[in-house]
Amino acid sequence: MTRLALATAVTATLGVGLAIRHASAPGFLALKWAAYQDRGREDPLYSDDLLDVLALLASRPTLVDEVAGAPRELRTYLAGQSRAFLADPNAEDLLAAHLNDAQDPAVTIGAVRGVLHTLAARGRPSGLRGIIVE
Repeated sequence: MTRLALATAVTATLGVGLAIRHASAPGFLALKWAAYQDRGREDPLYSDDLLDVLALLASRPTLVDEVAGAPRELRTYLAGQSRAFLADPNAEDLLAAHLNDAQDPAVTIGAVRGVLHTLAARGRPSGLRGIIVE
């Protein structure tokens, strides 16, 4: 994922003559999913990486469009991670636990669930959208 995050990095100008490159939102999301798989999956209830993933999904309204414009390999990875999370029997409890401090937790959880479903569907070939493939 590091390679894809670097390949999709964007430049931000911080001032006159000062610019930095940083991970794009889809690249950052991929890095956080990879970190969660590496170090947070054993205890997802206390995973800061999962919290970061869910916070990004909750707080960046342009994320779905940004992912749609990302390279296919990145879109496919993000779709797979989204599908895997949604298939987790503890997904609803994890959403509630990590997003319970939101201003309106029920609305935020619903919005994040919707983004996860959208990302999961976008990684499938168009003929398979809406069909659950296991």
